[in-house]
Amino acid sequence: MIGLSSSGLHSNGYSLAAQAAVRGRGLTVNSYVEELGRKLGDEMIRPTRIYVKPVLNVLRYYRVKKVVKAIAHITGGAFYEKIPRVLPDGFGVKLDRGSWPVPPIFPFMAEDRQAERRGDALGVQHGAGDDQ
Repeated sequence: MIGLSSSGLHSNGYSLAAQAAVRGRGLTVNSYVEELGRKLGDEMIRPTRIYVKPVLNVLRYYRVKKVVKAIAHITGGAFYEKIPRVLPDGFGVKLDRGSWPVPPIFPFMAEDRQAERRGDALGVQHGAGDDQ
């Protein structure tokens, strides 16, 4: 399994992230957040990493061997939903969460215990965005 690390929040996570950051913390988009090293609003508008080029590079490199059997775009709690769908019966995956860099926005947002309890993108995803 190959995982491409996330650059941070993606478009489907912005509204949830904004709610989690503001609710109960008294933050605004102009609030400087030490853990992020920038204003919350600046973090929220960081460009999303586009995965097309690295994915195409892998597909081109292994064109003859055809070792890529499935591709899954992982968001939120989808580790537990999408990965099993693409594995043959009897196979599993062991993920080592310490093996990829986690953008600081994810642990910052995980401080919102409601997000963790829901198991949504901010409590579970922790920075891996595309797995092959």
